[in-house]
Amino acid sequence: MSVPATPLEHELLATLRELPMSQQREVLDFAAFIKQRAPARGEEPRPFGLCAGEFEVPDDFDAPLPDDVLSTFEQ
Repeated sequence: MSVPATPLEHELLATLRELPMSQQREVLDFAAFIKQRAPARGEEPRPFGLCAGEFEVPDDFDAPLPDDVLSTFEQ
């Protein structure tokens, strides 16, 4: 027994069909990437604070960068 397609699935398929084959492959690669990085069904997400105590954020973390460092990003 198959599950009927949702309106979103119909829209995705219609949009996909309008793309050239090379872009369809890109979409497929991206979908595979998203699927691969998603947690497995039933798998709990990583708990908040898992690395607590492993490192310390310095007090000046959000301070402006020194001019010599900043200039390397503005070239």
